[in-house]
Amino acid sequence: MYYRYSADKFRDRNGAGRAGHTVGFALQFAVVIIIAGVLFMTAKGGYVVARDFASTLVGAENGPEFTDQSIVTIRSVAKGVLGVVLALGYKLFRAWISPNTAQAEPEASLC
Repeated sequence: MYYRYSADKFRDRNGAGRAGHTVGFALQFAVVIIIAGVLFMTAKGGYVVARDFASTLVGAENGPEFTDQSIVTIRSVAKGVLGVVLALGYKLFRAWISPNTAQAEPEASLC
């Protein structure tokens, strides 16, 4: 069977298939949170290494500023990715709760 969107494949599953898919997603999300926590625990050491490396590349006076700008950029990108993930998760959750009404609605531009 050909599915145009992955949400269509999710809608066609029975209750047990949906529950298994949801549990698998929850486990993946938990693993990602654990990995992020481990990386954040070593953030200060990473900042020192990045600052020293940037100081070597662009000079001692511009290194810390360059490092701070790169940190702000990375945080902004991470927030954007998280926003898209939450929006898609909400869309899939709505499809899971009421598959008939979600199918009748026009497709969002997130996919």
